[in-house]
Amino acid sequence: MTTKIKQYKVGGEVWYAHYDKIGVKKPCPVCYGEKEVTLILGNKEQVKIPCDYCGKGWDEPRGYVTVYEYVAKAQHLIITGIESKQGSIGEEIRYYSGGRYFPSEDLFDTETEAQARCTEKAQEAEREEWATAERLKKNHYKSYAWNAGYHLREANDCRKQAEYHEKKARLCKERAK
Repeated sequence: MTTKIKQYKVGGEVWYAHYDKIGVKKPCPVCYGEKEVTLILGNKEQVKIPCDYCGKGWDEPRGYVTVYEYVAKAQHLIITGIESKQGSIGEEIRYYSGGRYFPSEDLFDTETEAQARCTEKAQEAEREEWATAERLKKNHYKSYAWNAGYHLREANDCRKQAEYHEKKARLCKERAK
């Protein structure tokens, strides 16, 4: 099956199959906007801890996460330039609008055709992104239980250090008298 090369002229109006990835704020799927979660320890003790899912690094929990979604939208263009190259595999035509190059396979006569291609491109990009994430995800992130245990251990260590330093400070005060 051969595809017909589209031919447009300078000044011609076309639709470009385009998609973007934009950030959308959504409620945190872990704390549901409460900014904290309850951890039940093995001894059935319940500990409230800040949500580490919507609060990254030094940031406090926000109650929401930013999810990046693909948005497909056909873009209306006017052809301002055409470049044609002859090669061993045939003719390659490049179309320009406002100084930008647009691949001919993503240019269409109607918005409906372009929108269908936009959706296809966005879905393909999303599939590739998920496949890459699945490959990278294997054992790279600690579980919530591990994180909770880590923070509880660190809090306990900090309490012990605080007691130690308070004792040393009292000794220094007594000796200063």
